[in-house]
Amino acid sequence: MSVLTMSNLLPTLECADNDSKVRLVSFHLRDGGREALAYRYIMRVRFIATGILQVYSMAGGISIHGRCLVPIFEALASGRAVVIREGTNTESFARQQDEPHIDNLKFFDPNDEL
Repeated sequence: MSVLTMSNLLPTLECADNDSKVRLVSFHLRDGGREALAYRYIMRVRFIATGILQVYSMAGGISIHGRCLVPIFEALASGRAVVIREGTNTESFARQQDEPHIDNLKFFDPNDEL
């Protein structure tokens, strides 16, 4: 498993090696909550250049707000993301500017967006 971080903090993104088969991606919230989503139910991953990543699944949607989210998009789109971790404001300042950081993970009902 590869880890994408340059600092001594918990990584924002943990990925499986290219030859590993990943069945679930786990979203870790800053309050300690966890949510796992099976890749087979992910229907769409959308990156918006303003720092928003959206994951649409049969179970609902996940909106990810942060910076340097392209590596997270690519890991999700390729089915290699294992853990995606929400950070804190303190961690945001401690991370390198070119390192992914998630300010907020929000779960939503895609039907409410119509």
